[in-house]
Amino acid sequence: MAEGALTDRIRNFVEHYVFAVEHLEVMLLLEAAPDTAFTADEVYSKILSSRGSITAWLETAVEHGLALKKASPSQGSTTYQFAPRTPELGEYMQELAQVYRAYPVRVIEVIYHPGRRQQSQQDPARSFANAFKFRHYP
Repeated sequence: MAEGALTDRIRNFVEHYVFAVEHLEVMLLLEAAPDTAFTADEVYSKILSSRGSITAWLETAVEHGLALKKASPSQGSTTYQFAPRTPELGEYMQELAQVYRAYPVRVIEVIYHPGRRQQSQQDPARSFANAFKFRHYP
């Protein structure tokens, strides 16, 4: 891939579907093993960040139509599996995985670019972090 490895299509996808590097890592793990259903603990054991945020990112992937959530009452666990709602979402994820392997810093720059649209409640990690900010009143 050339200097402009991040196409507008992938940049737009990242801006709308990826809220943190941890989130990206969760999505890429699911995408890399589409026939595997993971529990949040299994994803945590591979990503090694925070169990709570891993679960939140898995739920975000479900909400955005990138993963399927299955509850297993008999085993008392919930699993998540890569299941893009549309073929286009699957193609975006495949392309993003390739670009991230070749140019991780460029993808990370898009995720954390200061001019990026304001992140809302869709970013559970940021919402949690913001809860600890101190406000200074005049």
